[in-house]
Amino acid sequence: MRSHQLGKDGEAFALEFLRGRGYRVLEQNYRTKLGEIDIVALDREATVFIEVKTRQEDGWDAFDHPQTTGHPQP
Repeated sequence: MRSHQLGKDGEAFALEFLRGRGYRVLEQNYRTKLGEIDIVALDREATVFIEVKTRQEDGWDAFDHPQTTGHPQP
C-alpha cells in the first residue's frame, strides 16, 4: 500500500476509534504556518491534539493496536 493511502486509512481508523470513545472531533488536518495537526478533538472538557502514525507490520496494516501518549496540562 502506498504510504499516502496508508496514512489516510490510519487517520480514518483513528477518527472512528476516537468517536467510538466519545471524543468530539473539532478539526481534521488543521494547518498553521508551523505545521499540521492531524486531529483536534474534545474529550469532555479537555482539548486533545492528535498526531496519527500508521505503520505496516509483515504486510498487514497495524490498525488494531492504538497507542497513546500524552502530557495532560492543568
